[in-house]
Amino acid sequence: MLYVSTTLFFVRYFVRIGVLVRPGMGGAGIVGCSLSFEFAVAGHTVHLFSEGTPFRKEYLELVEFHRIPKGRYHTLPAPPSTLLAATKISQLASTKGLDVLNTHYAVPHAVAGYLVRQMRRSKSGNLPVVNTCHGTDVYVLASKEPYRDIVKFALEECEAVVAVSEFLAKVIRRKIGIDHSKIRVIRNFVDANRFSREKFDPQLRHKLAPPTSKIVIHASNMRPIKRVQDVIRAFSVIRREVEAKLILVGEGPFIPHIKKLVEELNLRKEVKFLGAQRAVERFLAVSDVLLLPSKVESSSLAALEASACEVPTVAYRVGGLPETIENGRTGFLVRFPDINEMAQKTIELLLDDEKRMEMGAAARSLVIEKFSPSEARERYIKLFEEIK
Repeated sequence: MLYVSTTLFFVRYFVRIGVLVRPGMGGAGIVGCSLSFEFAVAGHTVHLFSEGTPFRKEYLELVEFHRIPKGRYHTLPAPPSTLLAATKISQLASTKGLDVLNTHYAVPHAVAGYLVRQMRRSKSGNLPVVNTCHGTDVYVLASKEPYRDIVKFALEECEAVVAVSEFLAKVIRRKIGIDHSKIRVIRNFVDANRFSREKFDPQLRHKLAPPTSKIVIHASNMRPIKRVQDVIRAFSVIRREVEAKLILVGEGPFIPHIKKLVEELNLRKEVKFLGAQRAVERFLAVSDVLLLPSKVESSSLAALEASACEVPTVAYRVGGLPETIENGRTGFLVRFPDINEMAQKTIELLLDDEKRMEMGAAARSLVIEKFSPSEARERYIKLFEEIK
């Protein structure tokens, strides 16, 4: 059921939305949580489900948060998170009602969404499910055995599948075989008020680097697909030409390997490991260039956040990044995996303050024009109304 609010001039539909997200610092969880917040700001009732407290807890301010229980049992090698999520969501739908369920990340949340839909169908009619695919859930997990068949089935059972870029939409069609009529492209977004050069903190800048140094930043969950080793190797070239410091924001399984490489290249004094930072905008606002050498990206949230802070990105030309970065205008896209070209383009920006600031301003303008939270929110709401 949709609640209707009327005034003399318009009719507004208020939707009861369930959102299922991962709790980590990856883009899928952050986008799902920030989207929930945007729904709530617009007056919709939002129930956010996750196995743990979302990384950016500030997005919980206006939503109802429901923690999925762990459900450990000694005969099970791991908690059956898919079943527990489906049960939790179905129970809430019975007591408070939901008009639509938006699951984020195909593995395993699309399957949880299917189970919820079947449970609700047997009790009180259909609950539409929209799954948002973010990238690695499709081209790393769902496109391969043993996940492909079950994820294809779950996505086919959804009323709609959202891809965060045109590139990802093509992958979903070609590798999983989902019909194009079911897929909608709704891009990631960033709050340009929160992510802004106005957050520049001179004390933080001074703490991270001396006044004569530039700051290069990389932010990710430090998995192998992010190729953080290329950041280190490119920075070793950059340091020969420019006085600079490198700051690494994030945590992940590849950190020990990166620290070893930093030691091998004698960069220990030039590289700072800052760990996971909820207020990453503080560090972006004092940085000069973002390095993004991922093997593939569907739509980099880090690049969008850097752009909003007027920090140009130097990245490999892979995946959906040409949809996020305009080569030569808001940043540079270089051939994969050409570390030297990445280093040279970064050096070019670090040595030319005017060009770097011009690119940064253009990057922020692009974010405001094409990647706004309100546009993404309204496209989701329109989709929910279409499938109700």
